[in-house]
Amino acid sequence: MEITKGFYDLNVPYQTNENELIAILNELYDVGYRTIAIDETFDHTKCNRKASDIFPAPSDLTSLREKFQNKLKILSRLSIVFSQNVILHDMNTSSNIKKYNLICGIPVTEAAMQYACSTLPGDIIGMVHNDATKVFLISHKHYLMAARRGIYFEIQYAPAIRNSNQRKDLIVVAQNIVSHRKAKTIVITGGALNPFQVRSPYDVANLGLIFGLSEEQSKSAISNVCRTIVLKAEGRRYGKTVIFAKNTQESSGDEEENDSESGEEEEEEESNSDDSMDDLGSMDEGHPPKKQKFS
Repeated sequence: MEITKGFYDLNVPYQTNENELIAILNELYDVGYRTIAIDETFDHTKCNRKASDIFPAPSDLTSLREKFQNKLKILSRLSIVFSQNVILHDMNTSSNIKKYNLICGIPVTEAAMQYACSTLPGDIIGMVHNDATKVFLISHKHYLMAARRGIYFEIQYAPAIRNSNQRKDLIVVAQNIVSHRKAKTIVITGGALNPFQVRSPYDVANLGLIFGLSEEQSKSAISNVCRTIVLKAEGRRYGKTVIFAKNTQESSGDEEENDSESGEEEEEEESNSDDSMDDLGSMDEGHPPKKQKFS
C-alpha cells in the first residue's frame, strides 16, 4: 500500500523536459506539498482501435522518485478524455491501465458525463480546460450517483491563472459542484505547467472561498480527501482482501491459565504419590496397610 502524507497535489502534468518538471516539483515541495501525482493525458476519441492495448504504459518516473526520495511521494495518474461508452470495455481489457495509481475520466459531452457518474470505473472525474470545449453543468441526480460510487470531482486552479475565459468557466463549474452540498467529494488540484503557476496550500484554501467552500473544506480538499482517494484507488487496483487479527495478550493469558491448571494437576499427582509412598513405608515397618472399603 502506498504510504502518503499531505498536503497533496494530484495533478502535475507530465512534461518531456525533465528539468522543467523538476523545477515544478521543487516549487511544490518548497510551498508545503508532500504527495503529488504526475498526470498523463490520453485522448480516447483519437486512439487506435486496432492496438491490442490502446492505453499507454506509465512513463518511467524512477529518476524523479530517486531525486525526491526523502521529499515527495510521487504517484502516477492517467486522465482519459472520452465521449463513448465503449471506453468501459477498453479499460477492462487493458493491462497498462492497472499500472497507474490514479485514474481520471474527463467526459467531453453531457452523455459521457452521465456515463462517468453512473458506470465509469475510476477515481476522479475532471474536465477539459480549453476554449473549444463547451462547459456543461452536472445535474444533482448524476452527482449523487457518482458520490454513492465513491467518485470524486476535480477542480483545477492553474487554468484559471493562465486564461481569463477559463477562469470564468472554472468558477461556474466549481460553484455548480459545490451547490450539491457534498463538499467531501471535491478535490482541488493544481495542473501547473511552470513553477509560477504553483500556489501554496493556504492560498488554495483561500481560493476555495470563491468556489463556495469554507476554509476547512478547502484544506480537506487538498489533504484528507486526497488521502481517501489514494486509499480507494489502491483497493480498486488490488481488489478485496481479508485480514485476520489476533490478540496476543489474551492468548498469553490463556497459556498462563493452562500452565497453572497443569501445575495444580502435577501437585495433586505428587500428593497422591506421597500417600502411596506412606502406605509402602507402613508395610516396611511391619504394620498392615489400611483396609479399603469397596462398594
